[in-house]
Amino acid sequence: MKSETWLILIVTVSIVAMIGILLTGRSSVQVGTVPPAIETRTLKANERPPELDSSSEGLTKWEFKCPAEVDYQLVDDVDDQGGSFVRIKVTGVRVNLSLPITVYLPENPSEELKMHEAGHVEICKRVYADGEARAEEVARSLVGKVYSGTGADKTTACTLAVNLPLIEFSGLYDSAIAKKAQDLS
Repeated sequence: MKSETWLILIVTVSIVAMIGILLTGRSSVQVGTVPPAIETRTLKANERPPELDSSSEGLTKWEFKCPAEVDYQLVDDVDDQGGSFVRIKVTGVRVNLSLPITVYLPENPSEELKMHEAGHVEICKRVYADGEARAEEVARSLVGKVYSGTGADKTTACTLAVNLPLIEFSGLYDSAIAKKAQDLS
């Protein structure tokens, strides 16, 4: 009877530990979003945004922002007289997504032009709606990866190593979301 009780206790503790590991893994990635911020600016008679070519009357500008922060564990730290080499393991990623959109229209735009620019806004909003899931997927793919950095000292080397997953995240998110909006527009 005593051995059965111990077995049940060991199994119970193991299950609780596995659940804790799973829950900790879920919280290692956090993605925050804010609704798209849409601003409409009226262009005066001779005013033009610099990006607007001479054949266009209106313009819609958008930016899929995805600033991220990385939590990490220092795996290796080699310091010699000439500098420092580190390897870090990503343990968590925090991302904040936003989508500022600015629509530039002349003072008396035609309905056709207003609808055209509204179409760009709608495309961006629909693509952004998938952004949170894609950002979470990309962030999860970074957790557990190891990155290296070198520098004059440990702090500089860690900064360089931490920038690598941030650049990777930004590139993957950009190609999945911002490029999609650009291609559809």
